[in-house]
Amino acid sequence: MAFFGGATWVLARRRLTEPIFVAMRLGLLAWLLQGVVEFGLYIPALAWPAWLMLGWLLAIPTNQFDKSEQTE
Repeated sequence: MAFFGGATWVLARRRLTEPIFVAMRLGLLAWLLQGVVEFGLYIPALAWPAWLMLGWLLAIPTNQFDKSEQTE
């Protein structure tokens, strides 16, 4: 639970203005809220895409202008 809280805190403080990133954050939020009331995320095949999307959003550089050569 602390991991989800920390990831939510990090993503909430980031300014992601591109539409795909906003859609991914909203999708993860909706998926998490549904997972609270239903058991769908207990099935590993349904939970893995949520982990992948969360990792993708956390891996995005915070400053899009100063990307290093190594990340491309």
